[in-house]
Amino acid sequence: MSEAMTYSYITLNPHRVPCIDGTRHRVIDIVADHVAHGYSAAQIVEQYPDLTPTQVDAALTYYYHHQAELDAALMASYTQAEHSRHDHTPHPKLVTARARQAG
Repeated sequence: MSEAMTYSYITLNPHRVPCIDGTRHRVIDIVADHVAHGYSAAQIVEQYPDLTPTQVDAALTYYYHHQAELDAALMASYTQAEHSRHDHTPHPKLVTARARQAG
């Protein structure tokens, strides 16, 4: 986040990650719902009932002002999750449940 520009309802946490002011909600999580799931601001408020429409709008405004940076962070996160998923051995109960479903 640019030091010269401030955003209402957005602050940096101790790790310098933009969050909704007064909450633990990261802007990138709000953005992921918007980008990956296509949720509108109203739908995001339904998913996060402790947030106001104004707070969600602030997060989306921040996103549109920093879109390239946040899109890159989302892609890195998705890539890391995909690698972790492939490197992870499924829990034996999950394997058993999948086998039962397969018949």
